[in-house]
Amino acid sequence: MDLPEYLIDSDIRTLLSAADDPRDHALLVVVLSTGLFLAELVALNVESVDLDDKKLHIAGKRERTLDLTDTAVTALTHWLNARPKTPDHSLFVTERGVPKPLSDRSVDHIIRSAAKAANFEKSVN
Repeated sequence: MDLPEYLIDSDIRTLLSAADDPRDHALLVVVLSTGLFLAELVALNVESVDLDDKKLHIAGKRERTLDLTDTAVTALTHWLNARPKTPDHSLFVTERGVPKPLSDRSVDHIIRSAAKAANFEKSVN
C-alpha cells in the first residue's frame, strides 16, 4: 500500500525559500497554510483577503472563512504591494503582459518549479 507523503517543517521552509517572487511565495504560503483546493485558490480575489482581521473568505460550494497565519499575512501584503495594477480582481494574476488570472496549469507550474528549485528528490504529485 502506498502511504501519502507529507512535508515536514524543514521541507516547507526549503520550499518557501526557493520561491523568491512575491506572487509565488504568497501563493505557496496560502496553499500550505490553508490547504485550499486548487479551484478555490485560483478563484480567490483581492476582496477575499482581510489583512486587518487576518481572514481569508472562500466562496463556492464550501463557503467558509479561514484564519490567516502571520506568515500568510506578511506574504500576501508583499504580493499585494507588488501586484500589477489591473481592473481584474483575481488575487493571483500573471506578471508579464496584460495581467490575467492564473490558470490551474500556471499554479501547477509554480509549485513544480519551486519544488525543483528546492531540490526536492520526491516527485510532486
